[in-house]
Amino acid sequence: MKELLEAVAKALVDNPDKVHVRAIEGEQRTECPSERNGRHHNKYIQTTLALLAAAALLTLLGPLLFAQGSPQVTAVDPSSGKVNDTVTVAG
Repeated sequence: MKELLEAVAKALVDNPDKVHVRAIEGEQRTECPSERNGRHHNKYIQTTLALLAAAALLTLLGPLLFAQGSPQVTAVDPSSGKVNDTVTVAG
């Protein structure tokens, strides 16, 4: 668990070399002290979540926003013919 937490923490910060994770024996927690102040860190998390939400929204709604109606053929006259015959298509 410690290694996983350390890998995730290093991926999220600007200076991964400054991340230190320590396990406290006898307790069910692992701490990751941060050198950022709380306000700056919270803003970073909010910005990251906002970007992820925007990306998810565009992924889900993009096809609906840019989709064109599919062409529909409602009639063909004549219904059968030979090569080089003229055909009228309605729709």
